[in-house]
Amino acid sequence: MSSPFLISFVEAVVTQLVENEQIEIRPGETGSVVGNVAARLGAASEGESLVSTLVKALLACDAVEELYVDDMELKDLITSLPVGTLPRGGAR
Repeated sequence: MSSPFLISFVEAVVTQLVENEQIEIRPGETGSVVGNVAARLGAASEGESLVSTLVKALLACDAVEELYVDDMELKDLITSLPVGTLPRGGAR
């Protein structure tokens, strides 16, 4: 199950990927990609790697046509998200 925090997180990551031209998503389907990826992250087993689970979830979406980052690049993108991108203290 996805939480508001996961949805915000995935939206921030996908937005940055789009802005960096590191992902191709079918027009008009960004929202469905965010929802599907957030749901997959919410259902992931404890202890699974966030980054590899995120990559797998993105690649599993039919609306994602290409993903041009590897795990390390995605990890760097996540850690470089601007402060204030996500709500403090998790979901509200």
